[in-house]
Amino acid sequence: IRNIANKTINSPTRLLPKWEEAVTIASLPMRRIPRDVKTRWNSTYDMILFVLKYQRAYKVYTSDESSGLGHYVLSSLEWRVLEDLRDYFKDATLYFSRDSATLATVIPAMDKLDKMLATAVLKRPASDKAGDKIFSAPMAIALVKAKHTLNRYYAMTVHTRVYFFALSA
Repeated sequence: IRNIANKTINSPTRLLPKWEEAVTIASLPMRRIPRDVKTRWNSTYDMILFVLKYQRAYKVYTSDESSGLGHYVLSSLEWRVLEDLRDYFKDATLYFSRDSATLATVIPAMDKLDKMLATAVLKRPASDKAGDKIFSAPMAIALVKAKHTLNRYYAMTVHTRVYFFALSA
């Protein structure tokens, strides 16, 4: 989704009109796919929420063979994973944005998110009951990148005294 947002915004003469056409076909208000900003925790949530709301337009857009975006078509399982991710990211975003969030409570929340991502990354049977591939290459890469990003946060905290004291509290 991150790649499709960037490709669309960076192609105002070829892809952007196709996106606008897909939104019109889906009878949705005209909006662009928001970009994921690395320095904004909730931008991933915003992007996932948007694509789930604009699912019909996204499907029309990626199924248009002339756009060259066929490899971004999401399977039914990938849509379910996005719904799960949306719920986890919403909870995490709201939780981490509170004034009362402390390291002692943030670490368990990170653990829960890490476990969910690890399960999704490792779950790779060949197909689901409907015959759809479990994860396309873009989805698998996105899950691995999300796990990698979370691991970077762990690496920054795990060897600090604050982390040790937070977990012992």
